[in-house]
Amino acid sequence: MNHPEKPQMKYGLIAMLVILMVAAVVIIGKSFSEGQEFAETQWQSQADPAKTEQPILSEAGVFEGRDQRARFVDLTQRGTRTLADYYDRRAYPGAPPSIPHEVSSDMQTDFNACQACHAKGGFAPVFGTYAPVTPHAEYQNCRQCHVPQTDRPLFAETNWQAQDPPSLGRAALPGGPPPIPHQLQMRENCSACHAGPSAPAEIRTSHPERLYCRQCHVPATTETPFTR
Repeated sequence: MNHPEKPQMKYGLIAMLVILMVAAVVIIGKSFSEGQEFAETQWQSQADPAKTEQPILSEAGVFEGRDQRARFVDLTQRGTRTLADYYDRRAYPGAPPSIPHEVSSDMQTDFNACQACHAKGGFAPVFGTYAPVTPHAEYQNCRQCHVPQTDRPLFAETNWQAQDPPSLGRAALPGGPPPIPHQLQMRENCSACHAGPSAPAEIRTSHPERLYCRQCHVPATTETPFTR
């Protein structure tokens, strides 16, 4: 007695197995492709600090300065600027420095004019020294914070109490890396003040070739050490 339904059932099972195998191959291939895209995205995020999310706002951008060092004329070159000159341009430690030279007008002193001298810190013959490098070249409204110094005496008496600048040489151990005594906001590019010919002699780094400053130097949050 013939049973024609058995060959049909056999062929049906074979067809079903083929369909399942094709579906498995498609799913595995799609998963592999998505995994590869995710890995490439992660690598690009690590390669570009600007694309990496910063969970701590106070730490945002602290490592981006290493990518800006190509703007400097020479990181190892030494100038004659002193720390006294550095603070002489500021109303208090951490304040934006005043402009020590004349400017034509707010309309003519634009971003490009300021960056012509302060992007790379080249030598300015009219002043006989190197122009200080801006640590935040991405900001374009320079005159929003920096104003010309027109007169030394105050226009009115105030009860302002002068602040002492941060003390230097506060390493935990002799020969150890000193802590960062100031805030990092808008001063993330360490080389702007600590390397190159416009850096003050007292705070010029001895190893400008090292790119990851924050690997050894950390902000000092208090003047006194903690107690156990």
